[in-house]
Formats: sequence, C-alpha cells, structure tokens
Amino acid sequence: LRLAAQDLAEAMEVKKLLECVGICCTPSAEEAAAIRARSLSRKADLCGVGINFKPDATGALAVHSLVEGGSAIQCGKIEPGDQLEVIDGENVYRRPLNQVANRLLGPRDTPVRLTFIRKVRNGSEQSSGSSSTGSAVGSSLYGSGSGRIVRVEVGLMRRRLA
Repeated sequence: LRLAAQDLAEAMEVKKLLECVGICCTPSAEEAAAIRARSLSRKADLCGVGINFKPDATGALAVHSLVEGGSAIQCGKIEPGDQLEVIDGENVYRRPLNQVANRLLGPRDTPVRLTFIRKVRNGSEQSSGSSSTGSAVGSSLYGSGSGRIVRVEVGLMRRRLA
C-alpha cells in the first residue's frame, strides 16, 4: 500500500492507524522525499515575534533575549527574565519549547497574543511597559511583602526576521 500524505505528520498518523488494524505501509523513497520537502518548505514559511527563550531553574520558558527588528522588541514591554505563561489564551507555563514553538510560530503578518509573568521586587522600578499593561497577581514571591508578580500582556505580529 503506497501513501501520498500532505506532510510527514499526516503520513505517520495514517501509518499508525493502518498498523492498528493490521495493515503495514511504507511510503516509497520518492514519496518520503516529497513529504520531507513539503514539511521543510512549510517550516521555512513560518515567522516569529523575535524572542529567544531559555528554560529557567523552574522549567518555565524565560525570555533570554529579543531580536532586533522583531515585534517583541518594538513593543517595548517584554524584558529578559519574563516567563512565558499564555499564548492566545492557552496556558503554556512550564511546557517545553518544542511544544510551545508550534503556537509561537505562524504565517507572516498574523497576530499572536502573549502573557508573561514578571517577578518584581518591592522598591525596584517597574518598566514603563509593565505599568500600563500589567496587573499584580501575587505578593509573596520573595517573602512576606517584599515582592510581587506582574502579568504583562502583549499583542504581537509574526514577522520574517533576517
């Protein structure tokens, strides 16, 4: 049985279903090459918002750096150390980057809404971006009364970055 699937994920899903009912199938070498080429082409068409993430000690994805020309740096509200919490209404807090990347990346010039958690110590200056878009949601992060957590919500556009 030969399959012509639209991408590798679809082909693997179909293969699993067929194997469950006792049918074995393997795409031909030409079909496998075409599937890989289509998958790579689609990935090359994906755009992001210009944020480099790095898991922190808690397992949360923290902003490591912002990319020049990206909508994240241009909005002026995201800071290194902010932890990614929500993408387009879906809680992604402490999920691995490989699971989150599919939600962050998308077609060029499409919107994405992100919510970050920012740890703010009492007495330290808040960034100008968080004061207009953030709201305090906790008060015991650094001990009784010495710190709080602020949520920073931003709407960004996915762009092709060099």
